[in-house]
Amino acid sequence: MFPRFTILTGDGGATANTRCAAALYALDVPLDLSRTATTITGDGINGVSVTWHFKESSPKRGSTAAMIKAWDSREHAAANPDCPIVNIKAAFVRSAELTRQAKKGTLDCKAPPPGACSTCSPQQAAAMEQLGHPIAGITLQDGRYFFHFAQAAAPDFALWDLPPGELEKRLPEALIAFLWCSFDNHRRMIDFIKREGPQFAAVSHRGKTAFISKTDSADQINKIEKILYRK
Repeated sequence: MFPRFTILTGDGGATANTRCAAALYALDVPLDLSRTATTITGDGINGVSVTWHFKESSPKRGSTAAMIKAWDSREHAAANPDCPIVNIKAAFVRSAELTRQAKKGTLDCKAPPPGACSTCSPQQAAAMEQLGHPIAGITLQDGRYFFHFAQAAAPDFALWDLPPGELEKRLPEALIAFLWCSFDNHRRMIDFIKREGPQFAAVSHRGKTAFISKTDSADQINKIEKILYRK
């Protein structure tokens, strides 16, 4: 069941968790198109800091801030095991676990059952588990791990392999569509970050921090530097 999230007065809809952002967008939460993402690098920042901006509420789901809070809430997960947000997060966690084990070579191999459905994608494997299909075997072939499922998973495999856009068109409120879209959104968001790079550079001096945009003019940068470095 998909609960409607209660409005949290005064709370916005921003998150620095790209997995959460991918899930929100899959669940039809509108992005704030005026700023969408804020990316920062520089002093005191490890790598690139990213914040995704959404509208404060969704017509279908309610409060964006409440959905973001639910993403990190063990209480919400325990009380709402069928909530798509809970299942999407579990799929992301499981996918990361399978990927980590595959890189370390610590996955336990087991022969697949007859007529098994198979995938080498940890994301698809994790999604199938959330849809009620346990992994029935794992094999290593040509340096890649394959995850095998019983033949009962065949209908969901067929849905997963539909052309892009077709699954959510056919089953807009189905968990499998939310899972597929979340993983696809995450991939696209990561590609966006890599392609566009940071929008702002954080520059710190004597306890002061300024954020310089890559579109700032030389005159604007000089003014910022004077503020930071003046005695």
